[in-house]
Amino acid sequence: MSVKSTSEKPGLPPNFNKLTLSDKDLINGFLKAEKQVVSEFTFTNLFMWRNHYQTAWRVLNDCLLIVLRSLDNENFYGFPPFGKGNRQQAAHDLMTELEKSGNQPRILRADREFVENCLDLERYAAEPDPDQADYVYLAEELAQLRGRRFHKKKNLVNKFYRSNEYEYLELNQDIVSQVLEMQEKWCDLRHCELDPGLLHEDQGIGDLLENYGKLDCKGGVIRIKGRVQAFSLGELLNPTTAVIHVEKANPEITGLYAAMNQLFVARSMSGVEFVNREQDLGRESLRKAKKSYNPHHMVEKFDIRPLD
Repeated sequence: MSVKSTSEKPGLPPNFNKLTLSDKDLINGFLKAEKQVVSEFTFTNLFMWRNHYQTAWRVLNDCLLIVLRSLDNENFYGFPPFGKGNRQQAAHDLMTELEKSGNQPRILRADREFVENCLDLERYAAEPDPDQADYVYLAEELAQLRGRRFHKKKNLVNKFYRSNEYEYLELNQDIVSQVLEMQEKWCDLRHCELDPGLLHEDQGIGDLLENYGKLDCKGGVIRIKGRVQAFSLGELLNPTTAVIHVEKANPEITGLYAAMNQLFVARSMSGVEFVNREQDLGRESLRKAKKSYNPHHMVEKFDIRPLD
């Protein structure tokens, strides 16, 4: 397989549909038929980032194909195919569609199961992408923070509890507007207008909150003196694992992030064994924060490209 000239402008492959809320049931029919382990593979995540990545999809031979536009150039790339069809052939078909439309043929965020069971290794190479690996934790440990490994976190959370009169609430339509207001203030503090990534995240969070109740995610908030100061949004990734899509807190309140983490898992995600808190994107500060909660394991993700 050869890549087309870089002078030829890449575009969306033909017969792909831009993702909309009305696609939820169809997309979920494919995603939920398998035990997903990669944090990106939920409709909520696809919907949240659809404008940022220009997410599009099509069904071909009983497989769901998803393409997204890369942030560092104009090329579209694919996610690994989902469905009951021949996923190995579907991956080849997807690569071919990408190449024909002027894109670099590649599939990103593939998990080890797909690489080992569905990839034609005579045609394609798979390389791990450690910056995209998901951090997965034991839910019980995040909810209880017991033992020496969590001593600092426990002290931080207890300091917040002692210093603040707070209430934890399940997110509902009555307080969505308060959460939107808190997100706006968080963006002001972080100067989202100067960071394209934070700006697109702000738009995605707004879309999730404005469509709350229509999506599968659930949320929790911490209010202090009647005002929302922290919130979290997540959902079931598979029957035993929750994934946290969003966690925001007022950075000026000591221990609030740690308290939001603990309370959301303990009260809103009770009953799951694991919690996937997504990747660190290669950012050292984010990597340090995620490692500080002592992950149980990582979910590897692979970049797939033609051998030639």
